[in-house]
Amino acid sequence: MTQPIMPLASYSAYRRHCAAQGYCDPFIPFVGDEYGANEGVKFAYCGGAAWWAEEHDLIEDDAEALERGAKLTREFVADGMYNAPYWRLFWKIAGIVPGLAGQPDDVLLNRFAWTNISKTGVVGQSSPPDNDEHLRQLDIEQFNYELNILQPELLVCVSGSLVPSTAYALFDDPEWQVVEGIQPLTASTWIRRSKSGSWLLWTMHPAYKPRAWFDSVLADVQVVLDAIAD
Repeated sequence: MTQPIMPLASYSAYRRHCAAQGYCDPFIPFVGDEYGANEGVKFAYCGGAAWWAEEHDLIEDDAEALERGAKLTREFVADGMYNAPYWRLFWKIAGIVPGLAGQPDDVLLNRFAWTNISKTGVVGQSSPPDNDEHLRQLDIEQFNYELNILQPELLVCVSGSLVPSTAYALFDDPEWQVVEGIQPLTASTWIRRSKSGSWLLWTMHPAYKPRAWFDSVLADVQVVLDAIAD
């Protein structure tokens, strides 16, 4: 991938707004070095917003801060993330995605992309305010930029009710079409296909969900994978 997943100009615009609103520095999406370089399915996993448990010292220079943010994201993934419902669902999905399933962890983690609907938030909270219109526009523009670069075949978004205004602006859009004959098994879930061919499964966040819910999501993912394979 030759294009940066977050351009410096976009990062700088986020930082100015984050500083003014008291948000954390922007989250930098992760793209594995072998994403799209094999015969497997191009899989992108998406949440609502990254979780910041504590404040970090701000680096004054935007380019340096961007480089550090990207490094922190890659290190987080390389370390195996952490044992949270969000990542437990990821491992279950990765276990059935062609090109990732059956691979050693280091190979698997180099073949997917990870992003979030919003790229910032408030320390100790799982998402930024939903009524921040300027942040929403930044997030929409950045997310669509990412999709244009990544062109995922399978986009699984588990943002649930986090930043819903941004998510609806992104996915309740003519770009994403309802697919006739495919009805998700999981409640509060959308399955749609973009005009460029990407498949979207948008569902709730996996926190506090029973095992049956996880099984239902996996069944929906398999339906989409079967459609991709046809």
